Amino acid sequence: MPHELRKIIFERRELYDAIVAYNSLAKNKLPPGELQLVDVGQDNEVYAVFHIINLTTGEAIEKRLGASYIAVALLTYCKSRKIPVPRSFRKSLSYHDGEVALLVTNSPRHATAEKEAA
Repeated sequence: MPHELRKIIFERRELYDAIVAYNSLAKNKLPPGELQLVDVGQDNEVYAVFHIINLTTGEAIEKRLGASYIAVALLTYCKSRKIPVPRSFRKSLSYHDGEVALLVTNSPRHATAEKEAA
């Protein structure tokens, strides 16, 4: 049976928009303030680092968001933009050349291979 593998690539601005939109819906919100995306990368997992600027004091705190938070934010972003992501497919994140990608597949073998290659 044929397998499908999709790679939905998000630019930094789209990642930022997804995080901000998801934060407004999340139960565990980020601290209040202005969000500034500082870094995106991958060590053991894909991550994004934000500075959150307190608008009253001007103080900045750094917050690192892990792959699970980013994945939910990107899936919520896709749903709001009517980008089809089949519910039954496996989903994972990859990082390459400064961009985060959501990998969607009905083949576990391809999701793992793509994730390891990134």
